[in-house]
Amino acid sequence: MAEDFSYCKCPHCGRANRIDQHNVASRRPLCGQCRTPLSGNRRQAPAVLVLLGVLVLALPVSQWAMPYLGRTVALWAAVTLAWLVLRYYRATFDAGWKVMLAMFGVSVCLLLYDRSPEAGVLQMAKMTSAVPGIAGPLRDDPHRDYLAAVDARDPEINVLASRLVKGCAVRDQACEADSIARFVADRIDYRNDPDGGRDYIKPPRQTLAAAAGDCEDKTILAVSLLETLGIRSVMVFEPGHVYPMACFEQTPEALRGKAGRQIAGAGSCYALEPTAENSGLGVEKDTGRIEVAYLVKGGQRLD
Repeated sequence: MAEDFSYCKCPHCGRANRIDQHNVASRRPLCGQCRTPLSGNRRQAPAVLVLLGVLVLALPVSQWAMPYLGRTVALWAAVTLAWLVLRYYRATFDAGWKVMLAMFGVSVCLLLYDRSPEAGVLQMAKMTSAVPGIAGPLRDDPHRDYLAAVDARDPEINVLASRLVKGCAVRDQACEADSIARFVADRIDYRNDPDGGRDYIKPPRQTLAAAAGDCEDKTILAVSLLETLGIRSVMVFEPGHVYPMACFEQTPEALRGKAGRQIAGAGSCYALEPTAENSGLGVEKDTGRIEVAYLVKGGQRLD
């Protein structure tokens, strides 16, 4: 009958210790004289620990699709992983288990970081701008964050824009801009931001999916639709309000007589009011209220 034990020399006192193979599977053997942990024959990592380690890192990523379920499951997996490591390998940790504990720490950081779709990059940017001594685009000029949210290359935005201008003649940019203005004003409901009016910068696809947004959200969507069709656009900021303008190299015949203005570097520009129903291109605006305006493509500040 084969023996079910082996001998291991203590590296500290030199004693030869007999190691029971049944016990070594559940706990790290110690020297019988000086109680120094022995290297012994260590078993391989249990499959359950490897699986939990993978879940701890993989599940937080699922917060994008399932924020609450993914966060809860990942947290319980992390707690279970830590308990198993401490239960079976509490004497000392070799390199493999240190890696597992590092995975646990990373997962906790991911779980504590708010990845809710409403907060996104803006919430982190606001935290950065609140720290003294930190400089950057958000601290120097918060308007540029709205420009950065414009996405004219989104395929969904491009397909929508193509559908909206089906009734317009080829290269009739005035008709195309008017169709976009009416869609954003009439089909996208106006809805204020939550949390006492704190602004959340949403990408155009999210505003489109919700079919609602505030003036910033609707402006970003309108500008994205204009830019994807090659129509030059300007984002105009007033105190507590923002609206887009569609610009043309020459005044279109259909817009003659409507309210517009010549802007150096942009052309002949006509305002869209995204929050007013039944308003198309060429809405009359009070130019005295303008704080700043930007050419969307390139981000040039217009005077």
